[in-house]
Amino acid sequence: MDIWMTLDIGSSFCGLALFAPFVIVLALMIYGVIRSRDTRRNDLSALASRLGFKFRAAADTSFSDRYPGVSLFTRGSSRRAANLLTGFMTVGDRRVPVLAGDYSYVTTSGRGKRRRERTHRFAVVMAHLPFKGLPEFIIRDETVLDRIVAAVGFDDIDYESEEFSRRFHVKSTDRRFAFDLVGPDMVDYMLATETPDMEIEGSIVCTQYRGVLDVDEVEGALEWMRGFLVRWPDHLVRNLEESES
Repeated sequence: MDIWMTLDIGSSFCGLALFAPFVIVLALMIYGVIRSRDTRRNDLSALASRLGFKFRAAADTSFSDRYPGVSLFTRGSSRRAANLLTGFMTVGDRRVPVLAGDYSYVTTSGRGKRRRERTHRFAVVMAHLPFKGLPEFIIRDETVLDRIVAAVGFDDIDYESEEFSRRFHVKSTDRRFAFDLVGPDMVDYMLATETPDMEIEGSIVCTQYRGVLDVDEVEGALEWMRGFLVRWPDHLVRNLEESES
């Protein structure tokens, strides 16, 4: 065999030998991601069975059409939900339809070679209430930008609790509804818990958590929703029921 061919084969072998560990590491990482995803899906399915819910792992791209009033579902492109738990939650003497799952959308920035895509991931829990005409209500953690905007006259809804008003940014198309909904008991509940971002629109209450929740956190998010719903003041519920009749 020609000496140069021998050297070339040896160099190729050395190159493959150097590259092989990276291939192995990459393969192990991909395997780990797939296994973790499958384990989480199995655990979510088990949670759904324990709660008496249904579970569906397949992607659902219809949220922006089904829930157009929820702003989260109208952002970006490539919108999809997945790993959905659906069932009913007992709230007082009512059985309220609820849904929990993963949601993501994609945004782009830059142009040409500098074009970048970013995937935004959320966990959502939604309750479908028997009241069709609920006004828009939004609550989220207050930011520095919110305080700057408030300083120039564009304020959010403030409550008697200074701690609550400092922590949360609240907006609503109906201030009376906002004050009726967030009474003293609700203020205490939201201050004492990890209150998620929330939108209420029409008949939908949608809580939003950034990132992907583990199974225990999904169950905790469902329990948070139950705690929120049972604290709706009786007089508010009566008024809503009367307006529906």
